[in-house]
Amino acid sequence: MPPAPTSPRRLWTTIVASALAVLVLAPIVSRLAGVGNDYVGHRNLAVEFKNHLTLYHPHFLLQALVAAVDVLLPGDTERAMIVAVLLAYAAIAATVSRVVLSRTSSTAIALTLTFAVLLASSAAFLFPLDRHLYYGYIPANVFHSPTMVVLKPLALVSFGYATATLWPKEGENARNWIACALLTLACALAKPSYTVCILPALAVVAVKRAAFRSQIDWRLLILGFALPALATLAFQYYWTFSDSQIPGTIPGAKHIVFAPLAVMKRYSSWLAVKLLLSLLFPLSVLAINLRRAREDSALMLAWVLFAVGAGIGYLLAESGPRMIHGNMLWSAQIAIFILFVQSAAHIAAYFGGALTTSTQAERRRAMASFGCLLLHTTFGIALYVGEYARVSRFW
Repeated sequence: MPPAPTSPRRLWTTIVASALAVLVLAPIVSRLAGVGNDYVGHRNLAVEFKNHLTLYHPHFLLQALVAAVDVLLPGDTERAMIVAVLLAYAAIAATVSRVVLSRTSSTAIALTLTFAVLLASSAAFLFPLDRHLYYGYIPANVFHSPTMVVLKPLALVSFGYATATLWPKEGENARNWIACALLTLACALAKPSYTVCILPALAVVAVKRAAFRSQIDWRLLILGFALPALATLAFQYYWTFSDSQIPGTIPGAKHIVFAPLAVMKRYSSWLAVKLLLSLLFPLSVLAINLRRAREDSALMLAWVLFAVGAGIGYLLAESGPRMIHGNMLWSAQIAIFILFVQSAAHIAAYFGGALTTSTQAERRRAMASFGCLLLHTTFGIALYVGEYARVSRFW
């Protein structure tokens, strides 16, 4: 949604959240910047962009950011990558804390929930059986993809606009669609994974609300989301999958195919269980008070977004040798991250006392839900440690 006025306390909270995020994530980012495949690949592309203004990739925002940092801090592209990614993590922490602070005035609650979400991964209880903390799950966070890190703060702000589109408020700035359109473009150029699932999610909810004659901001929907997203996605699809691909695109993948579970089955045999273990926290939030959860428009849109993202991840794939890369799964991962953020914001209201009508039983269930979030966070820390010790060893 459009940025809300910021009180000194909220501003201070977001600054603290950002600073702590940089301190917590700096070790793993510094480690992966030198040895992680995605980090090294995008770092090399950033060098090409800086030196020759040549683009080899359809989502190049990270490369442009790294090149810009390298211009300001010349001499070490690896350092520029570290700085760019840590700035993105700082933006994630600031944005998550602002979302949570919209439901509670407590700085302690906001910071606790922010870092619980920032480090949360899937509850990988099957690790003793298959030694995997990542494969087969849909984690809210992974550390090895710098493009996902850059996408997350943009997607969170964009999701706020999406909520404002479907549930508009009186007196909102009529020029919001311009900022929204630029943000939609930035999301797609960071990584199209969010864009390809927010459009269907918006369409589904908009059709439902239109059927009941509910108010919708059609200008924001069409000019802020649909037109810029479709134009950018069409260009990116042509760049990646057309027979006359722009030179430099990874060869081999010719098109997107309908292939249910073709990718996920390569990773695990316990997909249903791992899906449930990925969703323990969001499901526990629904169990606090389902009626109240259904009245939370942002939370419900986040569930629709996840349904679309998971559908893309489980049902679609790239043809050719890139099928095993599982690139369609990024849509599910960005969607579940947003679902975690909105779920955390929902329970923040119980802890912060904003919902004065909540019962003791509901608050106890909210504490149990928070326990589920801490469980996800514990496994996220395990993934952090595993990645730092030996990259991809425990995927």
